[in-house]
Amino acid sequence: MNPLIIKNLSFSYGDQELLKDINLKISSGDFTLLLGENGSGKSTLLKCILGLLPYQGSLKVFGQEVNKKTDFSKVSYVPQQGGETNLSFPVNVLEFVLLGLYRSFNCFHQPRKEDIQQAQQLLKSLGLSPYRNQPVQTLSGGQKQRVFIAQALVKDPDFLILDEPTVGVDTKHLAAFKDLLKDLKSKGNLSILMVTHDPSFQDLESSSVYRLEKGVLHHD
Repeated sequence: MNPLIIKNLSFSYGDQELLKDINLKISSGDFTLLLGENGSGKSTLLKCILGLLPYQGSLKVFGQEVNKKTDFSKVSYVPQQGGETNLSFPVNVLEFVLLGLYRSFNCFHQPRKEDIQQAQQLLKSLGLSPYRNQPVQTLSGGQKQRVFIAQALVKDPDFLILDEPTVGVDTKHLAAFKDLLKDLKSKGNLSILMVTHDPSFQDLESSSVYRLEKGVLHHD
């Protein structure tokens, strides 16, 4: 089943039309780039996809029209640099990743043995094992981004949405992040929608590229 199908979607704020007749289809295993400058409508479209804004038209996630009752259990979302994630309290890398599995915790609200093993294996695959006991807030921008992605992946989603994942990431870690994307693309049927203003990601193989300009979606 398609992770995302958008047909003739529009969104207006008052008299201002911010999204105009959007059509987009993402199939299983697709890697889709959504490019656009600030103010192009990328954030507005993401909020519609996540059920945070009302819209006109059709927007389906795994066959369900998006509304307050939509099941997003197969979807993981990584906001820009952790978005509103509160890192002011002391939490290490392993603990933070395990929060992605909180729904499977035992009756004492503690992670199960298999949860910990799953999180540790994921940290190893993402090159984060050396930092598992390190406080998240002490990591570099690139390391933090990997930790946020690890938390999103630990619940084994079918659809991963990344919002500007390279903001604040230096050149060295940008190259490492591109390698991470290539690795994720090569495994299973994980579908990825990445929102970015960085055109260099168009060079990644087998990517489908869309561009938002003043609320109008173009397929490059």
